Amino acid sequence: MSELRAIMQRLGQRLDHQAAVRPAGAPERPPADLYVSELEHCSDAMLHYEWNWLEQHLQDLALCRSNEAMLKAAGGQQHLNGLIAQSEHYAAQLQKAFAQRALVPCRQPHNVAPSEHAWELSNPGLRAQWGFEPRANAGAPGVDPAS
Repeated sequence: MSELRAIMQRLGQRLDHQAAVRPAGAPERPPADLYVSELEHCSDAMLHYEWNWLEQHLQDLALCRSNEAMLKAAGGQQHLNGLIAQSEHYAAQLQKAFAQRALVPCRQPHNVAPSEHAWELSNPGLRAQWGFEPRANAGAPGVDPAS
């Protein structure tokens, strides 16, 4: 049950974080457009982090599909299917970003922050672990001097 609780907390953190990072009154762009835009500004290290983050996210969603309590907490089958489809679309976009840079995604032994995409990563220890450059504009989403 503790694994279920941890996964549901991670999914909740992601939703809370996504709502918090969009400035009040900012026009809402389609999530796929925002995702591609963020990928374009990522350093190579950030792309590797994002690939590992997305793999973990897809694993969490797959677990939700196979557990009734998790499925209910995730908003039901239809909502979960939408999240999975969106995540798979993001994975395809991420693969394109890797191909454009002649990079190959691979599993890394480093940790990821469950509620933070690469461009949102705020933990200095994780940023160093993944090889992100120090932020010139700390707190500015999508800003990484290495890109």
